[in-house]
Amino acid sequence: MKFNSFKIKIIAFLCLTAYTVAYSGFISNPILKYSLGTIGCVCIPLFSLLIDEAVDKTRSINKLMLKSLLVAVISAFPYRFVFMSKDDPGDIHLFYSLALTSFVCLASVYMYDKMKNKFQRIFCVGFIVIITTFLIGLELCPHALIIMFIMHICKEKKFYEKAYYITSYVAVIAVVCFVFLKMVKIDNATYINECYQNMTLLGCILALPIIKNYNGEKGPSCKILSYSYYTALLVVLLVLKLTA
Repeated sequence: MKFNSFKIKIIAFLCLTAYTVAYSGFISNPILKYSLGTIGCVCIPLFSLLIDEAVDKTRSINKLMLKSLLVAVISAFPYRFVFMSKDDPGDIHLFYSLALTSFVCLASVYMYDKMKNKFQRIFCVGFIVIITTFLIGLELCPHALIIMFIMHICKEKKFYEKAYYITSYVAVIAVVCFVFLKMVKIDNATYINECYQNMTLLGCILALPIIKNYNGEKGPSCKILSYSYYTALLVVLLVLKLTA
């Protein structure tokens, strides 16, 4: 079965829904939670593909980034109240939604292409990953950014090379987290949850057959869906949380 960008976008949004619901606090069963999280991680390589395609085909990268940033700003407030921590309700990171991570991925690829030599590009990748992960703390960073760069840098290479790098990356992360949980005694629930959440990155591998069968065609236009779905999803979850 072949997939155009419209079909990939629909699958990506469905997986995004699974990921958001999994970690929004509605699900207490850990097996169901991390199963949905694993399915949800399928959206990471798919959105990376779509972002890379958008950068190549858009008429105005500035307008594309502006729209992406606007979605991130609008999504920030419902995201905050859906994921607000009772332990630390003032945490500034509660504004850093997946929409903002998508914007950073888009802007990072644009910056990468502006670099003129290999050293500058390596520095660009390292600098952005470090800043967004350790100083800013965007959701799904550095994983989404690294997978985005893999997809972008390897876009002219054969599929198996992209598949190899993505599989290797998520497998190493999963193994390291698994060994860490088994070897080190941890009492902090936040760190334990983060390790299990990182292990669900193995779900990215499930996206590879879809990417392999991408035919490069656009399909039906769905701009309204693209820019409104995530915010609408967060608003629905917020309403359900307030009425529960």
